[in-house]
Parts: sequence; structure tokens; C-alpha cells
Amino acid sequence: MYRNKVKLDIKEVNSQNIKKEKHLLLTPINREIKNINNIDLKDYIKSSGWMYDNNNIWHYRNKEKKYKRKIQIDKDFAFFIGHFAGDGCYSGNIAFNKKDMNLIKKIRTYLNKLGIICRDRKNNFGNAFALEFSCIPFQNFLKRHCKKRENKQIPDFCMKLSPILQKEIFEGYRCADGTYVRNMIITATISKKLAYQMRTILLRNNIIGNIRELKRHRYEKTNLNQFWIELNKNETSKYLYGKLYSKYELGRSFIFEDYLISTIYKIEKRNEIHNVYDLQVEDDVSFVAEGIAVHNCVDALCLANKGTQILGVPFAVTDFDKSGTIPGSDLSKTFDRDETDLVKLIKMGIIK
Repeated sequence: MYRNKVKLDIKEVNSQNIKKEKHLLLTPINREIKNINNIDLKDYIKSSGWMYDNNNIWHYRNKEKKYKRKIQIDKDFAFFIGHFAGDGCYSGNIAFNKKDMNLIKKIRTYLNKLGIICRDRKNNFGNAFALEFSCIPFQNFLKRHCKKRENKQIPDFCMKLSPILQKEIFEGYRCADGTYVRNMIITATISKKLAYQMRTILLRNNIIGNIRELKRHRYEKTNLNQFWIELNKNETSKYLYGKLYSKYELGRSFIFEDYLISTIYKIEKRNEIHNVYDLQVEDDVSFVAEGIAVHNCVDALCLANKGTQILGVPFAVTDFDKSGTIPGSDLSKTFDRDETDLVKLIKMGIIK
């Protein structure tokens, strides 16, 4: 495979046979677009006393204070939801650095456009600053779709908006939780889901962001891990200016059509016991787990079940003791741990 003249020979490889020098990792990029026009705040009324017409929504105790009933899904909304995912709280406040006057003005102007009035909250901690707002139906929307702390995310419907709107989402998030260091964009969050959502958004815009998990310790106490998204110099330049920083500084991954193609840096084999689950996907046995296309080992499970029936004991073809034999059976065959399940069962005479 060459970057200038790309020729893909895609074959499914058993995980036991993967070699980092020989194989590449293919991550499918979902490019489906499903735009929605607006959000109806009527759907987020949970208490009595709220009234609405075709254009506005209000509480009967304060008829003069009306909010827009339908929130348009446009660039302003996309930027706001990205920024809120980074520095917002559905209780009704958004944090800033008080030096970011243009950013504060942009968010305030957007909320005012929805009929939501903001109040300044100044803190005594350096440059800390916050905007406070109150609109119960809008806050209910944010609570349901954006959550909080380590569970923060952007609304699921945002994952199928157009790439143009999604880039605005990332831009809002970058302004909240990002930095620009040595010609590279870096963002940080304690929410694993949010990090992977942002990485997916970047991929849909043909930008590659690498996720790095960092363990944190503060005042001798373990804090929640951070998930960094790092854009190298080329990807940062593509994001900001639409061109490469240098053709000589290519990364370990690149995008070809609807795939992210990455070199394999390290392969680890672990002997651990975990619960496994049989996930079924309609029309396709494969699914994406943390950016990797995988599928159930259906054949191995069927063969193991056949082995159990014949041996009369619970059987797993990959369950060996230190000598390389099947524990709990009278079979004395010794197997290569790198052999496939089918080969092992053939050697045992279970399958002919």
C-alpha cells in the first residue's frame, strides 16, 4: 500500500495471527448524514405551568418572559453545544476565562437570541468567569442529551449532522477545553465518550485526531483520567487552513475513502478472565467498538460447544494449563497457543 498510489487488499485476519509489521488497522468512518431542522422545547416540559404557541414558550407566572419554542440546528447552535460540552453545566452556567471577551459575547448573544437572559458571575479565583442562565425546558434538553462530568457528551443526533456543522461543534469544544501548542491542537476531557465523539467528528471532516489517556494525581489523590485529543502539525494545519503543514511530516495514520488506516504500534496478549457477550447486529455480524471493526467469534463458540458435547466437560479451546493441554479432559495432546481453534479441534479428532 502506497500513499500516492493506494491499492487496498482488505482481508479479515484472525486476531491471533496479526503481525504489526505485516498488517494495518482499518477503522470504518460513518459518513451517513441525517440533518434535523430544529429542537422543540415543548418536548422538554416536565412541570405544570408552562404555556406555548407556535413561536414561543413561557411560564404563566411570567408571561412577559418568552423563549423561542423551536431552536434551529445551525452553526450557532453547533458552536454552542460544542462549547457547552466542554465548559457548561445544565444547572445553568458556562465557565470562561474572563479574558475571552469575544467568546463570552458570542455565547451571550446566542442565548439572548433564544430569549434567554444571562447574568454575569464573577469569581475571586484569578481569571475565572461564568455566565448564568435560566430556562427550564432548555436546561432539561441539556440535562437529557449532554449529561455531566465524566459522562459528558454531545447529543447523539449531532453525530449524523453534516460535517460542516460538526466542525463548528468541535470548534466550540476546542474554544472551551482546547489549547494550541507548538503548532498543534490539543483538547482534554474526563469523559471518554465525549473524546471519541469528537474524534469521530474530526474523521468525518477528514481530520485525524489521536486519543491519549492520561492518569492524573493531585495532592496525592487519584483523579479521574483525562482523554486528550491531539492533532499533529499536519492535521492542525488541515483543520485551520485546509492545507498540510509539511509533506515530510506524515503521521502513522491516513484516511482512504471511508477508512482510517493506521499502523499497528504494539500488540499485547493478556491472560485474563472476563464475561463475554453475544452482540447481534442486524444485516451484519460486525460492529464498531472504540473505533475498531470487530465481530463475535461465532465459529469458535460453535466449535467449543461441539467439544463440550463430546468431552462431557465445560470446554474452551483457548483454555490451556501451563503444559499446553486441555484441563479437565483425558486428552494429552499438546497444542501451539498460536494455532486457531479449528486446527486444535481437528488435532483432537473432534472435527474431521
